[in-house]
Amino acid sequence: FTRLARLVLNSWPHVILDVILSGLPWASFPDHLQEEILAAILEALPDGGYFTTFAYLQGTWLPTGIKFKHRLEKYFSHVEKSKIVWCNIPPAFVYRCRK
Repeated sequence: FTRLARLVLNSWPHVILDVILSGLPWASFPDHLQEEILAAILEALPDGGYFTTFAYLQGTWLPTGIKFKHRLEKYFSHVEKSKIVWCNIPPAFVYRCRK
C-alpha cells in the first residue's frame, strides 16, 4: 500500500491533498504497517491538512488500536473523536485529525 501511495504521489508532485479519508482497519495492522501508512499520509498532507478515518469501538481495546490512537496524537496537532454511533453494527466513531 505505501509503495503504491508513494508512487501515485510522486507521479503528481504538484497535487496537494487537503484531506485524506480512510476506511482502513487500523487496529488489525501491525505496528510497522501503521507507521508506514501514517508516514505516507503525513508526507501527502500540507500543514493544516486533514486526515479522517473511522474505527470500530471494539478495535480501540486492542493493543494495536490503542497504539494507533497514540500515534495519531503524536503525529497530528489536533485529534478529535466523534460521538460513538451505536446504531452502526458494530458501533463506530470517526477520528478527525489536523496536521
